[in-house]
Amino acid sequence: MRTRPLSDGVDVRAIASALERWLVEKTDWKQPHVLSISAPEGTGTGDFIWLVSVVEESDRSATASQYALRIHRSSSTIRNFDRSFKMIHALSSIEDVPVPDAIKFESNSDYFGAQFYLMSHIAGRVAPDHPPYTFESWVRDASPREQEQLWINVIDVVCALHSIDPGHDAFSFLGAGHVSSGRDHTLATWKTAIEKVDDIERRNHILSRLDRLSSAAPPLGGPDCVVWGDCRLPNVIFRGSEVAALIDFEDARLDQPEVDLAMWLLQDDLYTRGLGLSRLPGFPSHEETIERFEEAIGRKVVDLGWWSEYCRFQLSLTGRLR
Repeated sequence: MRTRPLSDGVDVRAIASALERWLVEKTDWKQPHVLSISAPEGTGTGDFIWLVSVVEESDRSATASQYALRIHRSSSTIRNFDRSFKMIHALSSIEDVPVPDAIKFESNSDYFGAQFYLMSHIAGRVAPDHPPYTFESWVRDASPREQEQLWINVIDVVCALHSIDPGHDAFSFLGAGHVSSGRDHTLATWKTAIEKVDDIERRNHILSRLDRLSSAAPPLGGPDCVVWGDCRLPNVIFRGSEVAALIDFEDARLDQPEVDLAMWLLQDDLYTRGLGLSRLPGFPSHEETIERFEEAIGRKVVDLGWWSEYCRFQLSLTGRLR
């Protein structure tokens, strides 16, 4: 099972040329030369991502700088492209939550026809989206023990993310001090986006779903924390079984920690039972995962079934329900 990567048919030399021009105009590079440019294998259907190697023209024998270039492509009205960069920048000071180095964000679309940002290239392996890692991948081929460790290591890093002080100045862009909870603020944000849908029948159908979801919302289990919002295996760069970096923070926000747990378990279901496949043998059970998560956050999770529906609704809005 193979799918064509997004990069097929793209003029790679034009991408390299535009990047060289931007580096001269917006950074300290004098005469940058792109030695190589390639798209990572198995990436999703969201933004364009290019792995680039750059040296100064005057010294091509020097050690090249390795970057990841992310060009905005998603048309979703609820995902926040620049927030992803801000999260990477903020998290770079948090030792327990590994992320790439945030180099620079560019809002001017003259270079690539869209906003983009540059970050360091983190060497490692990523569980592929296309084809899904449960069909064929290094994850599927790993030993049960290795699969177990991958799973546990991600959960532990996500719990470390939740332990960050949400009032820290570095995360002020997430809206600390909302008059409502992060969950209620998110539900209101979704409603505003849905109300802009032109198709009246479709708009009313989605609003009805949102009303049912909102009316069934359970009590909050505790204070809001910083959440990833798109907590799934293909958004992790691994070095061996260790987490080398978390990526893709467009859905990051202040919310309940149940968001990331529910999304993680939901994605596991979608990549297995949702595709008619068995779970990978080494992955811990959902019950074991919940227990480990509860131990880390110091309380019981609240109505995980509702939070799973909350995450399903988020995925349906972003057009990424798998």
